[in-house]
Amino acid sequence: MNMNELKIPRRSWVPLYSLYLLKNIATALKFQKLTFLIQVEGKLPGYTFFMHHYGPFSRELDIDSKFLNAINFIDKQIKEGEKYPYFTFSITDNGAKFVENTIEKSIEP
Repeated sequence: MNMNELKIPRRSWVPLYSLYLLKNIATALKFQKLTFLIQVEGKLPGYTFFMHHYGPFSRELDIDSKFLNAINFIDKQIKEGEKYPYFTFSITDNGAKFVENTIEKSIEP
């Protein structure tokens, strides 16, 4: 399947663009909180968040991160921490191309 045929949810543009700018995010907690803050402060539509153990959490964002990983737009890896494993997130070349060819051309300065 080519990139033009993929149906990328528009709500996933915020986390994709964040990863494009930052290159990587160290934990799922930071990934969730950053997306929440950008969405709230920017008054952007998108994910539904609820208060969870460590702050705002969106099941939709969790699902989208798995989808974006499966189509090779982000690289989601599990790492071994001192006490607990954690996820890291980074943008892939395919994800960066999507941002440059679709998201950046669609957003207003």
